Amino acid sequence: MNILVFISFFLFIFFILTRFFLFYQHPQKQIFLKENKKRKEITLKELKEKFVDEIRSHILSLNSKNLNIVPYRNQIYLQTNRKDLDNKKQEILTEITNLVNSPISLKQPKEFQKKSQKPKLRNENDKSKSNSEEPNQEKNKEEQLKHSPNPKETNKDNQQNAWMKGDDIYSFYCSIDKKEGMLFLDPLYLGDLVNKQGEKQVYSIENLIKKKLNRNKLVFIPANRKNCHWSLFVYERETNIFHHYDSLNGLNFSYFYLLCEKILINKSLKSLSTNTIKEERTPQQSNGDDCGVYVMAITQFLVERYKKNLLRMSWEIGDSEKEEIHKLVREIRRTQNSAKF
Repeated sequence: MNILVFISFFLFIFFILTRFFLFYQHPQKQIFLKENKKRKEITLKELKEKFVDEIRSHILSLNSKNLNIVPYRNQIYLQTNRKDLDNKKQEILTEITNLVNSPISLKQPKEFQKKSQKPKLRNENDKSKSNSEEPNQEKNKEEQLKHSPNPKETNKDNQQNAWMKGDDIYSFYCSIDKKEGMLFLDPLYLGDLVNKQGEKQVYSIENLIKKKLNRNKLVFIPANRKNCHWSLFVYERETNIFHHYDSLNGLNFSYFYLLCEKILINKSLKSLSTNTIKEERTPQQSNGDDCGVYVMAITQFLVERYKKNLLRMSWEIGDSEKEEIHKLVREIRRTQNSAKF
């Protein structure tokens, strides 16, 4: 009888200890598995980042190459499995080299790919050649106006808008009540950057980044294409995005696109994405002379929205806001014409 009691007691204790041990071990095991999984994920992430850095370093070693391919391909690199890294490395590097030599940017929207070519940089000795190109630019502008959704205006003020130059836009910018962290860049700055070559252009871009883009939240940059057409680029530091507003069906977009990419690439490779340069919906001009006036009106409109913190919601100018832009255009016409004449 005593033996049976002893055996029963022993089995009971064994059962209790076993249950306690299993109950205690299970959560510990789960914690261990989670920590191990997290450790593996961190290791895998480090390997992938190291792989991407090696590829980026390889591309940076290729002098005078178009580097806009780097940020676009990062997502593809990061999707590569760890087991395939060594096997695919040489294959991807070869592919990157071929893509870097491609004249068309993979980040560029499809509708602009056929039109996009590297802008020819103008030397001082090529002034006669550039002057011969001006009629072609005016012809392109006339072609764009034919497809403009707005009817041709007959307002007498339109006859005086041909004189609208960079100095007039700069004077208008000086009169705007700007907010802290906002900068209005010289209207000729972006156009001059296109015409600079090699080291001069790189130095100017670095100077622009250090002194302008990194020190201001919002930078307004009027862009002039060969003294033919004005449009507006607005740089937003928080998102590292150029917003482009063109009152003539995006005529300037392809011309300044590669330059804006170079600026963004020199600024920070890691912060680039496929949406770094956005073509925003813009009210369209109805004649060949109002592009400068529209740059002023859109600038004033965006400044007011920025002061009210509305730009965080949307940078797009909707249909309901187009009439407001057109009213600003008419007001600026009258003000500028009366001041000039």
